[in-house]
Amino acid sequence: MKRFYFFVTIFLIVSSIVFAQTVVPDATYKQIDDIIARNSAPELKTALAKNSNATWYPSLEAYILKQARQMVIDNKLDNAKMLTLALIDENLDNKDAVSLYESVRDAINKRDALAKKTAEDQSLAAYKQKAAENKTQTDIPKTYKTAKNTNSGKTVYLDQDFNSHYSTYNWDFLVGLVNVNDVLASGTNNLKYGLSVGGSLFYLGQDYTIGADIDGSVMLLTLTGGQTINWTGGAVGSLTANNLNKYLVLRLGYLVLGDNYGSAKVSSELFMTPVAGLGFRDVKIGKTGRIQGALDYYPGHLMTSGMPLALGAQMLGSFVLADMQDFDIHFQTGIKDSVRIYSGGLKNDVKLILAIGVGNYE
Repeated sequence: MKRFYFFVTIFLIVSSIVFAQTVVPDATYKQIDDIIARNSAPELKTALAKNSNATWYPSLEAYILKQARQMVIDNKLDNAKMLTLALIDENLDNKDAVSLYESVRDAINKRDALAKKTAEDQSLAAYKQKAAENKTQTDIPKTYKTAKNTNSGKTVYLDQDFNSHYSTYNWDFLVGLVNVNDVLASGTNNLKYGLSVGGSLFYLGQDYTIGADIDGSVMLLTLTGGQTINWTGGAVGSLTANNLNKYLVLRLGYLVLGDNYGSAKVSSELFMTPVAGLGFRDVKIGKTGRIQGALDYYPGHLMTSGMPLALGAQMLGSFVLADMQDFDIHFQTGIKDSVRIYSGGLKNDVKLILAIGVGNYE
């Protein structure tokens, strides 16, 4: 029995010695971990060469190979390549290291190819964008024209071919389908119905606005009073100093008023006069509305016997009914009045207008 215990003891001692010779020292593990953390290929090769003859060297290679596989999982391909290449350089017979190295190398090649293609695509996209921007800058003077906002002073780009929404001209043409005329004279009221037509054209400059209004009417149907025809016709120019007040206008023109035509029972009257006055126009109300008004002096009374004074006034509002891109459909309503004071009384000619037409007030 004593002999049995003796042999068992000898066996355990020998096994311990052999096991100790095949276990990698902790100091070596720490050294390898430090080298891997710093990703130092030369130091790793030196450490492997120094320990290549140790009995536990295969265990060290297995440990490094395990670390390389973990790096592949963590997508640290370049680090994994360094570890496997160091193992192969020291031991060409390490098939596992060779196999892992080939896999890592292929993965790196695919990654680099994809990165290169992505970079090329981004470069091409940047080139196309730059080319498009250059083309746009070149085409802007061909496609657009510049205009300066007189209020803000900012420069904007406008389409060359439209001139409908930011035009330097305002214009309209309106037909008055409903004109109701009340003439108060000698204590009697003559109520009439008729038609009218009118138009305007204005140039909107940076420092000034200039243009003219032309209109005419004929009152054909007598509702109350004598069966006569009254008519009017005139043209009045307007000038605005935008730097002073862009709404205030100076008015100069000519007007003709014809009363009591078409009847042998009543003498007709023709009053022709220059027009001088002050007014305002293009004052916005709401989104599409604009109002204008004026007070005029008719110096033609100076050349008419028995007429010490003649004046005129008007108040009109225009509204956009429909936007047709190149022009708008407009509705206009308002009142026009002319007063002629005679030595023996006065004649007040007031007219209510409802008109529709086309125009562009931009």
